[in-house]
This record gives sequence, structure tokens and C-alpha cells, in this order.
Amino acid sequence: MTLTGAGSTTVGATYLWEQVLASPTDPDKVTLTGATTLSPTFVLPLYTYPMTNNPLTFRLTVTTVDGSKADTVLVTPQPDTVAVATAKWKVGDFRVTGGGSVVGATITVHKGSLAGPVLGRTTVTAGPPPVFSLRQTNAAAPATNPLTIWIESTVGGVSGPFTVTAG
Repeated sequence: MTLTGAGSTTVGATYLWEQVLASPTDPDKVTLTGATTLSPTFVLPLYTYPMTNNPLTFRLTVTTVDGSKADTVLVTPQPDTVAVATAKWKVGDFRVTGGGSVVGATITVHKGSLAGPVLGRTTVTAGPPPVFSLRQTNAAAPATNPLTIWIESTVGGVSGPFTVTAG
């Protein structure tokens, strides 16, 4: 992503872009490349919990011989839409199916909450509509029913809780 201060150009000015963080451990922190240029860049990372889909706030401070002025800009991530259609468990067999709006997104299935253990990963594939399917058998399947699951997509979508049926 590229930020631009094109509307703030002044001969002899210096520029400083900074991300305004919610806390020192903000999970949405990104690294700005060229933070002292008019148009710095950053990579919006693939989503992984505990990240959020909250807007990212950046501040541009322009300094001239007459002083400094600052303004902020918000960059709002646009997450995909994901949903679980079915989640079934029986001894030696665990299945999760659903849909997503972005083909190629990786879906991570968690037990209990987004902070819960990862049960598996799968990819959203093309089809009318885009779908995903995770099946684990034998020793790869959870030993007990996970009861509820949550899913997260690398494009930011989350869904849950979803009840896992037995049988």
C-alpha cells in the first residue's frame, strides 16, 4: 500500500509519516518504508489473530521554516466474508465445510475461540460459490469433539462460534 502526501508539497519541507498505535503492543502495527518521504509504503500483512480489522491510522507531519502541521489518514482493511456451513465430528473423522468470498484465501480452523488451538488449515477454492473443505481422519482428527469452532481467513474474515455436531 502507498500513502501519499501529494496535497502537502512545499519547497524545502520535510515529511514524517507515523502510524498511530492503540498501544505499544498493537497487533495491527505495520512497518513504513520511506517514512520521511512524501509517499511511504507498507505491506498489509495476511490476517492472523490477534490482529483486528480496525482501521489503521497514519499521521503526516509537514515541517517548514514557518512551523509544522499534521493531519491523519485512515486506511480501512476490507476483509473477506467467510462462513462455516457444517462442522461434524466422530471418532477418527472431523469435517468442516463452508464458503468464502476470496479464492485462494487460507482458512484456519480453531477450537473454541480464535485464540484456541489450531485444528487445521484449508484453502478457499473456486466453485459456484467459492468453498472450502477440511477433512481429517484417523490420528489427524481431534481425539474428542471440539464442541465449537471459529475460523479466520488470511484476508481478514472471521466467523464463529459454530457448533460441531457429533455423529
